Amino acid sequence: MAGNRKEPRAPKKIQVRVWGMDASDRSFQQTVTTVNLSRRGARLEGLECLKGPGEIIGIQCGKEKARFKVVWMGRRDSALRGQIGVESLEPEKIIWGVDLPLPRPDHYQAPQILSAEDPFAPAPQTSQTATEERRKSERYPCGGQAEVWRVGEKASFVGLIADISEGGCYIQVMSPLEEGARIEVAISTDGTTFRALGEVRTSHPTMGMGVAFIRMSDSDRRALRKLVRHLAGLPDLPEAAQPATPEPPVSPGEPEPWAAHQPTPARSLEPFEALAALETLLELLSRKGLVSREEFWAALEKASQASRH
Repeated sequence: MAGNRKEPRAPKKIQVRVWGMDASDRSFQQTVTTVNLSRRGARLEGLECLKGPGEIIGIQCGKEKARFKVVWMGRRDSALRGQIGVESLEPEKIIWGVDLPLPRPDHYQAPQILSAEDPFAPAPQTSQTATEERRKSERYPCGGQAEVWRVGEKASFVGLIADISEGGCYIQVMSPLEEGARIEVAISTDGTTFRALGEVRTSHPTMGMGVAFIRMSDSDRRALRKLVRHLAGLPDLPEAAQPATPEPPVSPGEPEPWAAHQPTPARSLEPFEALAALETLLELLSRKGLVSREEFWAALEKASQASRH
């Protein structure tokens, strides 16, 4: 079939850093090589630790990074073993740092290949891998923000939601908490607000953290389920048809979600406070090598001019 790709691909060999969760639900980081690239996707080689299509990974090329979804994996018994195809979850970011073809009508002809070499066929799972499978909820990209408290602490910080499922979410934040940290989180996305007790399952410095929802109220659970169905393009369930979700027991001494915290109301900053906050942010971004002072103030000036029009 011709023309079934969204964008043309260009053969490019570039080393990139990849991280995410492996087939045993453990975090990994690995350097691999690209086979070909488009503005919103890529084929990578040298990566065999993933479960299968649908996994979310981070990719860094130089100083640029973004999150991608695995759309196919080469079978382990084929010539495509170790190769995967990925599609960007942040299409506004083009991280590759090389010139790539602009979108145009695609004349790609799918090769005639044996089923054993079908790149869209998921890699076979061993019975052990199937037993270890714990992620039962499909993830959906979304926007919005999350206010996060470490359990037992009063200070909070805010991150951006990258994707969400009924079982958890990924929060983009520069300084994520360590794996295993218990948190309380207030999520506001796509017109929906809910709260939960959670646990950090993956942590990627300067990128973000994957959070599993451990406990939430019935009303928050219904709000989350409604949000996920909306992101999946499914109709809302009638109230009586909402499936019951058993909650795990709370350990002795563990707080109920939101027993201690409520979202902090926003307040306007005085001019000197706003300038100090910008200087602090600039220092953090500069120290991490993400932006120069000149680039930062140029972008700020551009945003200020746009707001006046």
